[in-house]
Amino acid sequence: MELELSALPDGQTEQDLSEPWEDVLPEGDTYRFDRPVRLQFMASKTQDEVVADGECDCHAVLTCVRCLDETAVEIRQPFRVVVHIVDDAQFEADTGDEDFYLVRRSDPVWNLGDLIRDLLLLSIPVKPLCRTDCAGICPECGANRNTDPCNCRAQRPERPLADLGRLMEKAGGRQPDD
Repeated sequence: MELELSALPDGQTEQDLSEPWEDVLPEGDTYRFDRPVRLQFMASKTQDEVVADGECDCHAVLTCVRCLDETAVEIRQPFRVVVHIVDDAQFEADTGDEDFYLVRRSDPVWNLGDLIRDLLLLSIPVKPLCRTDCAGICPECGANRNTDPCNCRAQRPERPLADLGRLMEKAGGRQPDD
């Protein structure tokens, strides 16, 4: 996704850009995107500076960490960035500031790919849930407890370290070999 800064008029203009997610985002093991990525922002341009203030959004399909069902999530991430148009001699690809970009005066096109990728990938939940009260899957029979009731009783030791205690009791009568 690119924005030609020289085509922006001075002052404020609304921008609404859309791009297929495949062109901007990588597909992951636990998520996929199923709609185009949309970027809406207000661009405030002065002579050699553009301030973009808006929101990036997309629709992701994630795998619930408890029941392993797919769940849809709308990801919306606000942003505010400053872009300076500079002479080629002053250009640096990485300014060290994620909210500050430099664009060459000889080629005043701002590639928004890095911004979008960072905004959205960092917004994907680390442990997505289909719902907050997800019951997960049964460790005994593998049934999804949200949809299939099971009669299994989860085997839990009477104390968290009960198995360790039994092992220590067994080993208590033995002496190490010398």
